[in-house]
Amino acid sequence: MKKRNWIPFLLLIAFLFCPVAGWSLGEGQLKPLATGGFGDSANSYSWGLTEFKGDIYVSTGRHHLWSVMTAVGSMIGEGIDIGAYIEGPPDPDSWQHPETGGATEAWADANRAEVWRLKASDGKWERVLQSGTYFLSFTDAIYSPQIPGLPLMGYYPNAYAYRTLGTFDGRIYVLGVGTWMPPIANTTILRSASGNPGTWEVVSGNLAQTTNIRGFAQWGDHVYVAVAVPGDGILAGGSVVYRKSNDESAGVYWEPVSDIGFNNADNEEVNYLQVFNDCLYASTVNYDTGFEVWKTCNNTLGAAEMISTWVNVIDGGFGDTWCQSGLHMEPFGDYLYVGTAVPIGMVLKDQQPVGSRGTDIIRIDTNDHAELVVGAYIPSDPPEGWPTSRVPLSGLGAGFGNPLNVYSWHMGVYQGSLIVGTFDMTGITLYTLKEQIKSAPEGVLEAIQDLAASNNSIPEELLGALQILDLTDPAQVAAVEYIIDYLIDQFGGGDLWQTKDGINWKPLTLSGLGNWHNYGFRRVVPVQLDGEEALFLGTANPFTGIEGGGCEVWFDGPKSLRKLIKKNKKKANNPDRRPGH
Repeated sequence: MKKRNWIPFLLLIAFLFCPVAGWSLGEGQLKPLATGGFGDSANSYSWGLTEFKGDIYVSTGRHHLWSVMTAVGSMIGEGIDIGAYIEGPPDPDSWQHPETGGATEAWADANRAEVWRLKASDGKWERVLQSGTYFLSFTDAIYSPQIPGLPLMGYYPNAYAYRTLGTFDGRIYVLGVGTWMPPIANTTILRSASGNPGTWEVVSGNLAQTTNIRGFAQWGDHVYVAVAVPGDGILAGGSVVYRKSNDESAGVYWEPVSDIGFNNADNEEVNYLQVFNDCLYASTVNYDTGFEVWKTCNNTLGAAEMISTWVNVIDGGFGDTWCQSGLHMEPFGDYLYVGTAVPIGMVLKDQQPVGSRGTDIIRIDTNDHAELVVGAYIPSDPPEGWPTSRVPLSGLGAGFGNPLNVYSWHMGVYQGSLIVGTFDMTGITLYTLKEQIKSAPEGVLEAIQDLAASNNSIPEELLGALQILDLTDPAQVAAVEYIIDYLIDQFGGGDLWQTKDGINWKPLTLSGLGNWHNYGFRRVVPVQLDGEEALFLGTANPFTGIEGGGCEVWFDGPKSLRKLIKKNKKKANNPDRRPGH
């Protein structure tokens, strides 16, 4: 009886994950420019990507999954074994050890963020910037609420991640974050007129002691960034929008143009800044009442005057407080499209994980009327007065129908279409499940059954199939592992979704371009090269020390660059690869 009934259940899972459309850019049209983290898989994320003077620049974050999992372990009060996924940086030998002097030089060196440049003239990559390090002696040591006890000491990178790249007034800017774990407020802003090694000038100024710098938007004659005030633990204490001062004589460089959190301390960070309809928009992170969007519309005011001109456009997570983070915003047609996320894939309440949910996409018109384009039919936690059910314009549920698609990370408009890159936890979730089946099948089955029973949308027939699934039967285990491998290959990586009208969507890839370790598309950046439109994609791939690990850069663009890539093909990996599991 069991062997007759569990097979349809597995096939049902595979069917539910089947792709609904193929490549609209053309099968194989996207080509890899860099794989394996530029030769070092510790380069986890292609965190920033921009064009400058005809060349392409990519900035990286180092050992990010190690930082995330270490921080999560500290929040839940227990360590997390991540050895199956990554090789972490060298043991810091304790950030606080008074005898050894704290974090080691080797640990700091392994966490130094980098910037790489692709020269369009020869199609070759070169590293043009690497973060320096600094030393905290006992007398300089700082205390971190996230790590109680002795103060932090030893060696640290100035920036473990260069989170954003941008260009302004004939220079390229790099925005750096100190360390995510342990959380140290140490913002680095660098700029260069040429992008060459040795030419980078520090212009952090009065923002040096802030954290989580994000966003880079030119509006009128100014450029704007957002930073967070240090808070409790890894969470920030509120965010402020700054603009570049025209007067650099005092070395201040940056002037505030908003109140902290727009007068709401729960707005802990501003994720993105974007110009739309001649106004500047800001999307926030809010763990309490859900993300918000704010805007201001007069860029001729002085900094002090501008602070009071921000008005609220979206609040309450647009009807779901579990929508905690407003991510990238991109103008397309007559609308501003806003992607959402649950930070690090978990809904946090009081710094404790309580669940997860898929990403939503919302659009805002020129009158600030907002509509749900992609999103949950049933909000997880609607604020008072918001509807308890809704229908997205596209008909696609949260996560484009996949609850493990938790970020709409970045967007770009290319060849008349809006393209959205996501962070998809399907691969890492399925891989973890497969590993757990080997060691504790009964526990895995119980967890699956409990999860299914708590979800009212799962049909009774499926619940019945779950109840009779027997993971103590080697034949059934082998079949389950086969299905999991298939799903990882086909649907394990980050997604690219495309729309030409904002309503009808189709996937360009559901598998991280054939590498499930590319669990997200961190940057989707259209540029002009040789007078032609080009699209560059930077992946988030934090799996260090394993085949297929390390951030990647892909592109679709001019024939001149394609010829250079073909010429250098010996240095490029085969894009049609399927790393083992």
